Amino acid sequence: MRCGAVQTLDAMKIYLLMLLIGALLTAIHFTAPSDSQREAARQ
Repeated sequence: MRCGAVQTLDAMKIYLLMLLIGALLTAIHFTAPSDSQREAARQ
């Protein structure tokens, strides 16, 4: 029982870590200026 609880906790930690990384990458993707916006800013 104890071992199963620890494995579940580890799996949850990994899942939350991946979720956090995904959210971070999504935020960076949407806040970074795209190519068309960079071209408009340059002109």
